[in-house]
Amino acid sequence: LFLVPDSLSDEQAALIEPAAVAAHAALRYRTQPGDQALVIGAEPMGLLTIQALRALAPNVAVTAFPYHQHQVENATRMGAVRILYPDDSVGGVARLTNAKTYTNRRGAEMVVGGFDVVYDTVGNGASLQSALRWAREGGVVVLVGKRQVPLQLDLTPIWNQEITLLG
Repeated sequence: LFLVPDSLSDEQAALIEPAAVAAHAALRYRTQPGDQALVIGAEPMGLLTIQALRALAPNVAVTAFPYHQHQVENATRMGAVRILYPDDSVGGVARLTNAKTYTNRRGAEMVVGGFDVVYDTVGNGASLQSALRWAREGGVVVLVGKRQVPLQLDLTPIWNQEITLLG
């Protein structure tokens, strides 16, 4: 427990811990000017991660992947310069990053190219699988969100595309 100064409102104090998590995530991978970053999720943790990236890496192009239409405005207001819509996910990744898409024999779509860094603020199996598939070769996935359940994942992008997964 920590004492909160009287100068902070309860609303501000409630955001200290999630804002610290978002800042820590943004610092886990040092982006370079011109990098393309994707933040999966536009709920509070995703929005705070977008803000942290804008503050710590202003020369990085931040794309948000909100799951719901009502989250688009907030993601843009927090600093996302582009939006990747759920109904255009793989095609949108290819278009936004000049990547190519391929489908394997089991129907899984892979992107050759993609984002330099992907921040997964949702942390479920589907979001992490997308993050691994949408990062460029040698790219980085930072797992920000967490679900306390076992996940089943295709880890092919980690060894085939040499993706680095950070927690």
